[in-house]
Amino acid sequence: MENVLVFSGRSNKNLTQKICKKLKQFEEIELGGNVEIKNFPSGEIYCQYQDNIRGKDVFIVQSTNNPNQDWMELFILIQSARLASASKIIVVIPYFSYSRQDRKNKPRTPISAKLMLDLLEKAGTTRIITLDIHNIAIQGFSSIPFDSLLPCNLLIDYFKKNLLVNKRDLKKWIIFSPDVGGVKKIEKYADVLGTDFGMIHKKRIDATNVEQKTLIGNVKNKSVLLIDDMSESLNTLSGAAKLLKSKGAKQVVSFVTHLPLTNDGLKNLEKEQYIDLILTTNSVDGIPNNKKIKQIDISNILSEAISRTMNNKSISSLFEIKGF
Repeated sequence: MENVLVFSGRSNKNLTQKICKKLKQFEEIELGGNVEIKNFPSGEIYCQYQDNIRGKDVFIVQSTNNPNQDWMELFILIQSARLASASKIIVVIPYFSYSRQDRKNKPRTPISAKLMLDLLEKAGTTRIITLDIHNIAIQGFSSIPFDSLLPCNLLIDYFKKNLLVNKRDLKKWIIFSPDVGGVKKIEKYADVLGTDFGMIHKKRIDATNVEQKTLIGNVKNKSVLLIDDMSESLNTLSGAAKLLKSKGAKQVVSFVTHLPLTNDGLKNLEKEQYIDLILTTNSVDGIPNNKKIKQIDISNILSEAISRTMNNKSISSLFEIKGF
């Protein structure tokens, strides 16, 4: 398709290259990449598309794990494409930061998730595709099409191939959420796999510390699949794993879709002793090379979403969770 171009911001070029490689297998599209992006000495971001994008559908892939730099770069890429007369501008944001700021939890505070969506639309975005956003209700803030894909089938496939001996082995597993907010999500997993599920009550003390004392569910002599959408410091996951082990869990395998670890998170990873395995995706670049971490590639699901979008096909099948 000569009227489609895919471009990458600087945040996760490795993932964009994988997406484009997958797209080449089933789409005759012109793959972009010729966009100059640089910082002036002052820190200001500059970009210029080297390709002619007039009248074309432009896909821009950019994660936002370095929030202020990555978001500003994305806004500039979008506006540049609009001013260059692109027909459509679809942004693919594998990791959507600021999504936890989805409500006013205290007086005189922002709703930053809404602000990001307003800025995306104002810059010229015509559609948003992301992965496992923190709160799906954020879609209600957007007046343009917004799809948040689910990594469920990727995790279930890995789980079946690498962690299960056979289907009967499922009775030895239980699925857990490290907080109340993730219960709806793990209930879907439990329904598909036919396992029990439980949750941990979490009380946040401050930005980096949480208190976890209450566990709902029986984990004695069970293997636990602990599922969350993201972790920066590992504090919530590690605290949950510690509590689960204290209640008799045999092993704790954590699946966290996004792992944009901070410096504190990297330090916590080195001394982590309660989580046996951390499964995550390559939604952010720079995942540390650690024996406890296994990455699951998301380029397949994103390339399929892009292909279906460019061909005006439904992507509803990408939301169907498949069991055995």
